[in-house]
Amino acid sequence: MLAQPGGPAPRDELFAGNLAVRRGDGASALDYAERALNDSRSKPNEVFSAAILTLSVAGPESTSYASAWKRIEDLARDSANVISLDALSFLAQQRAPTSPSEGDNSTALSLAQTAAPRPVTALSAAEVADRLERHPKARPYHQLLAMKLRAREQPSRADELLNQAIARFRNSDDETLLALNIWLYTQKRYQTMLDVMPLQRALHRRELYLQYLDALGALGRFQEVRDLLSSERFRLDPVFQHMYLATAREQLKEVAGSANEWQRALEAAADANQSMALATYAERAGASDIADSAYARAISFAPNLRVPYESRARLARARGETAKAKEILTQICRLSPADDLARNDRTYISLLLGASGADAERAAREAELLVKREPMNWQARATVSLAELRLGHPAAALKAFSGIKAVEGSPVGPLAVRAAALDANGWKEGAKGDARTLAAAPLLPEERALIAPLSRENGK
Repeated sequence: MLAQPGGPAPRDELFAGNLAVRRGDGASALDYAERALNDSRSKPNEVFSAAILTLSVAGPESTSYASAWKRIEDLARDSANVISLDALSFLAQQRAPTSPSEGDNSTALSLAQTAAPRPVTALSAAEVADRLERHPKARPYHQLLAMKLRAREQPSRADELLNQAIARFRNSDDETLLALNIWLYTQKRYQTMLDVMPLQRALHRRELYLQYLDALGALGRFQEVRDLLSSERFRLDPVFQHMYLATAREQLKEVAGSANEWQRALEAAADANQSMALATYAERAGASDIADSAYARAISFAPNLRVPYESRARLARARGETAKAKEILTQICRLSPADDLARNDRTYISLLLGASGADAERAAREAELLVKREPMNWQARATVSLAELRLGHPAAALKAFSGIKAVEGSPVGPLAVRAAALDANGWKEGAKGDARTLAAAPLLPEERALIAPLSRENGK
């Protein structure tokens, strides 16, 4: 496909890019996306798809990200362009991510679209809203998006605009009602969702039905959620039926019933997609055992799909299962042998678990090469430092962190290694300061052990 005469077509580059995303190969996905973006044969819809693919894999501070965003804005500006309305809709929904405190519900069945960080660009929010409202092909859905965008940009008018939207769009089509309900949910207007969408209306479409259940759950009416799901008035796929029942029964303190529903959901997962959906939902709901089993089930269906491996490794770390994390990282390295970041993660975990001698020497050499390529990579620096500590070279361990400054959001594991390096070099106050900062941080047990003596001294 990619070796055809004249070079691959843009649609083929996009297909390859999306496959790379599924494999967890962000670098290749970005390369394919940028090829499609820069291909003079690309049609507007292909440019739009390539730009969105770029935004999904490029860092928000990168030139690739800013360039892709600008391409979407260029498409949005031309109302004669067949994709302009889609581009405007995308921009309207990506302007400002919803605050976690606004309507946050980790077990919501229908989640609002995640907003992408917005770079500094020329197209203002007001202009996006104006263009949406004036677009010759705008539907009620687009009018609602424009009002929602204005509410974000004018907080003092947010309630007024939302109430106007309720009055104007409550009897609109399904597409518009879905968007209105998302807005209501983020503003914690749960009862209003039920008022504008009675059960009979919600039963018309799966997405509306899930929003109805979300509103009931947010109001604490879990018995109604359980009874409605059990009645099967709207038939869901068994996986989703059981996992939603699991959380409803858990809220009702039906411990055995909840565990049974989780198990039935796991057994019903018939492919990788269903397994991933169950795993993601279970993880959000705090059912980490089910999440891990569901990720493992996804791997059994699609052994070359990288995402479930990464998810299992993340879960293992969160649960303090360091040896298990190493085992899964080893599997990732077999799957992607050229991935230096994954190999560095595995090496770091091996050092935490006690690797020394020749293994530590090799770890330091490999991680130093990664630091040269990525000077701001805290994890690579931590690998160098920990390897030098294992080799009895405290000065080299501390030097590994030279030229980089900890800021809010810096990874906590490497900071624990730095504290140990400071302590090994006699910088007691700095080491104890880092240890105090990390007192409540989510560290692996072995990382916590590195700073345990410092924590004891702080407690005296």
